[in-house]
Amino acid sequence: MGRDNLYITVPSFFRCPISLDVMKSPVSLCTGVTYDRASIQRWLDSGNNTCPATMQVLQSKEFVPNRNLQRLIQIWSDSVARRQLDAESAANSVVVPSQNQVKVLVKQLDNNCFSSLTKIACFARESEENREFLARMDGFLNAVFDFMRNAESDIKLIEQVVKILDLMQSKILDKKPLLESNCLSTILLVLRRGSSDSQIQSVRLLESIAVDGESKLKIFEKEGLLLELVKSLSKEKDPRLIEASLSCLITITMPKRVKIILIQSRTIPELKKPLIRTKHDRFDNREVIKIAGNVVVLQRREGGYKA
Repeated sequence: MGRDNLYITVPSFFRCPISLDVMKSPVSLCTGVTYDRASIQRWLDSGNNTCPATMQVLQSKEFVPNRNLQRLIQIWSDSVARRQLDAESAANSVVVPSQNQVKVLVKQLDNNCFSSLTKIACFARESEENREFLARMDGFLNAVFDFMRNAESDIKLIEQVVKILDLMQSKILDKKPLLESNCLSTILLVLRRGSSDSQIQSVRLLESIAVDGESKLKIFEKEGLLLELVKSLSKEKDPRLIEASLSCLITITMPKRVKIILIQSRTIPELKKPLIRTKHDRFDNREVIKIAGNVVVLQRREGGYKA
């Protein structure tokens, strides 16, 4: 019996002498020979009065469960199932490349992008030392930034890029390239079309580059970005995404200039609905209040638009 490249040897005494299959309910005849219950029952119901294996005439057609053998078969079956799961996990996992292999992968980014990026992401996730190695590698971050600048790229490829950047947040000393309009467009693309994990990574990345008033304003002014962050607060979204989005919104709405634009553009009513819905969710109300408070305090101070 085999499954893909995993070959399994079945002990001969686990097989029914009649069906040759692994026994599900082993029972023994008076001759001492064990069969699967369903197979021997059919044999006897057909009018036979002999033991199929020995052809001895049966003194009794009664049979008794072979509990010990059934227990052994169950232990063996569980072991086989675990081996199959381990084999599937190994087949689906990406082997962490070495530092020398990563150097080659970086050089091959133009030829086999998705495969190379997947392996590099695996390398980055493995350890802090690996992330330091990538950050020091000449041209690596610039190559990753170039992927971010191309918002027309395949979404699966971009998700790998965002994963790498999210893992390396603390290693990116110059975050200005990620504030370029094209890079922000790519983050917006992931928020709209990416998987839940990729959306969370993109929101965390967004917050990590919002380091001062100017960067927060750039993020805020990027068309569609604030709306997607607000949409991420919907109840049906992943709780981790809601939490990350709340944190990001709190960060980018802190500067006074952002608050003024929010008031002048009358965006507050649009923000209000999802924020109110989130208040009824299981997240801390204080996080929601911080976002609204960032704006409301200024509203009162400026005597401006009232929601």
